[in-house]
Amino acid sequence: MFQHDKTITLQGIVDYPIIGQRVMLKKASPDDAEFLSKWYNTKAFRRLFRLSHTRPFSVDSIAEGLVQKNNLLNTLRQIEWIVWRKQKTAESLLPIGLVNLVDVNQIHKTAELQIGIVSPDDRVSGIAAEASFLAMEFAFKVLALFKLHTFVYGFNHHSQKSTVSLGFTQEGILREQYWDPYEQKHIDLYFNGLLSREFWKNERIAKLSSRLLGRDITLQKSVSQLPSVKMYSHNRQQLSEIKVLLSKSFFDQKQKKREAPSQ
Repeated sequence: MFQHDKTITLQGIVDYPIIGQRVMLKKASPDDAEFLSKWYNTKAFRRLFRLSHTRPFSVDSIAEGLVQKNNLLNTLRQIEWIVWRKQKTAESLLPIGLVNLVDVNQIHKTAELQIGIVSPDDRVSGIAAEASFLAMEFAFKVLALFKLHTFVYGFNHHSQKSTVSLGFTQEGILREQYWDPYEQKHIDLYFNGLLSREFWKNERIAKLSSRLLGRDITLQKSVSQLPSVKMYSHNRQQLSEIKVLLSKSFFDQKQKKREAPSQ
């Protein structure tokens, strides 16, 4: 049975990126505020991920919010990662979305999983599933949670179908639970759950994670054996390479912004 390695702190673990085959989860920081502001101020993304937020988001307000959220790591309440995708034609990484664990309850051992991918192409190419599996592995192996749950807007049928395909069970529908400010009406919410014992025995998760991540995330291992901890806490060269990729990615984004014609 899985046991915590008490010599490893959550703060230390979250500071390391979690690596998949095509994506990486990196803890969100104030440095990410510029492109987060662009996402949050895009109606299409906001409607699928942050429906209740209709006011504009400034770079400064997002940066300040990330400082506050990162302070919550000490109380194990919330973790927010940026999803970075490896680019095929360049030696750099591209930020493509968010994965969050929120309302982490250490008494009940539960948390809500949230994921928002900007590009529709990345949502259907297995990228979203790979990022979700990395977060699920962290939740059940590092945090030793008993249950993960998700809320899905009633109109987002693709997301609901994808959530169930990742091993979650639809436990109910909250009828007209949420106000949609764009359609000016109340909408349903799907409520989905995944118990830890279901996670460990799920053959579909085992097969799909082996294909997408190159490893079966349902195998019960200690925290120190996780790629997110052991590999990246001891392999300083790889961490340095990741920092170089991230630095180049930020440079590429700023260069494109400077070269873009003014409106």
